[in-house]
Amino acid sequence: MFNLPKFVGIDVGNRAIKIVQLEKCKNKLRVKNLWSIPNRSENRACSKEAGCENLIAVFDLLKDHLKKQKITIGIPNDRALYKKIELPKMGPGELKQAIFWEKKELMEELDGEYVVDYEVIKAKTNSYEILMAAASKGDVMGYLYSVRESGLFLEAIDIYPLSISRVFKSSFPEHNLVVVDIGAARTEITLFDCGKVDFTYSVPTGGDDMTKLIAKSFSLNESEAESIKKNPGNYQNEVKECLTPLIHHLTLQIIRCIKYFQQRKGEEVKTAVFTGGGGKLLGLKDYFFNETRIEVFLAHELDFPNIEIDPNLKSGFDKMEFSCALGYALRGVF
Repeated sequence: MFNLPKFVGIDVGNRAIKIVQLEKCKNKLRVKNLWSIPNRSENRACSKEAGCENLIAVFDLLKDHLKKQKITIGIPNDRALYKKIELPKMGPGELKQAIFWEKKELMEELDGEYVVDYEVIKAKTNSYEILMAAASKGDVMGYLYSVRESGLFLEAIDIYPLSISRVFKSSFPEHNLVVVDIGAARTEITLFDCGKVDFTYSVPTGGDDMTKLIAKSFSLNESEAESIKKNPGNYQNEVKECLTPLIHHLTLQIIRCIKYFQQRKGEEVKTAVFTGGGGKLLGLKDYFFNETRIEVFLAHELDFPNIEIDPNLKSGFDKMEFSCALGYALRGVF
């Protein structure tokens, strides 16, 4: 049996650390394994040392599955800073020198120690569009230490907007698109200009806020409220009514981002994709469509033409929950 190349993407979320393992076979990619492991250290009160220890424990648990594989781990979106620039077309050496000075200028604007990197996201006829990202040196070194301490190979430390771009751009290569990723503690709103990242915005509202609102409205503990949120049963109308103010607030934030995009670009956003665990919320898709008249998809409704699921994967592939980790795994492929 041949050992096929494998690529691993790791999404460190507030509630869980999600891991996708891809296998490359001829012209196809296969989702070989998935893991979702509770994150016991993502609380802001936890020290960086506790975060590293938790990651090392997770990697040690999966070490036999992850050895000799290209691992990409993502910086959480609210822990990265972004700057988009445009530079005139020039040779590789000149571009490298120009980027050096842009990085130096960005680091001088920041307070503290940061690691800055970049990616050319669009090559135009006479210019380059470049996305620069800065992350705390402490966060970067923490991830680097955790992976290496576990005896694994770190291919890259990646950023959220590029990850989510790899997942959805093949479905809408010619569309201006907004991807709304609703996690436990926050919602990431990312705008794409025909498959290319335009900007990303983080809203401190997520699935946990929905759970707390249900708990308060129905006088339940949060565990009971979480169950009703996922499976409202006979309480569908009551849950919808309870969550409408929060959904309305979130919708307004998305509309604000769309309007900002449209004012700058002079073009419409024609499609929205909801992903993340909170994207499954009952009534969310219909509410957003009724407010915006923008075509809406949930991630699990989309086909990923070049990705298949291993038939032995008993849990199935939840595209809503694992889209970000999948994007990080794809970083190792391309």
